[in-house]
Amino acid sequence: GGTRHFQNVGEVVNGIDWVNLAVLHNAACTMSKTELDGIEQRNSHLPHLYTAHSLLVHEAINHPKYREFKAHFDVAPEREKRRSIETLRKDKFVQSQDRTLEHAGAVLHMTSYGSGLFGFYYPEYADKSIALPHGTDFAKHDTQNARQRALALRRELGNGKVVLYTGRVLQEKGVGDLVDAFQLVKSTPPDAKLLI
Repeated sequence: GGTRHFQNVGEVVNGIDWVNLAVLHNAACTMSKTELDGIEQRNSHLPHLYTAHSLLVHEAINHPKYREFKAHFDVAPEREKRRSIETLRKDKFVQSQDRTLEHAGAVLHMTSYGSGLFGFYYPEYADKSIALPHGTDFAKHDTQNARQRALALRRELGNGKVVLYTGRVLQEKGVGDLVDAFQLVKSTPPDAKLLI
């Protein structure tokens, strides 16, 4: 019972009593082939689940340094998109996720949108894809206190429109684009607020 924390994959491979495990689940996509092979040799009897919090090939396409590539990609015919994806999947970093996908028996996604993207970028693994949203047990949370905090925040922000962004504040998430776009929208309802 309990959770064990490891400093690196080598500790996992050598430090776990694999016989007593029921399932292997990981969310790390950047393991080497040697590390993955070591894990697979010791746990071939276990179902291996991988949660794909992001798809490296999708992040590469949408990264600001590939802005020109992305503009061309969005309007390219399907065949050309396939060739572009295959080229990006040859990138050493992106291949680390390909190796994980190859080893996994199932790939979990938090949304059906993520599952659909996965099928687009990795059609050969589409049958491994499962959309399994992360749920929240509201009974475990102090909803009355949360409601009071929300009302206090609403009073502080005023009665105007509020655009709320929840997520990681990273360039590739497009937060800068959101701020720029909000400047255009803000003039329509002048009391609008952006909350990040």
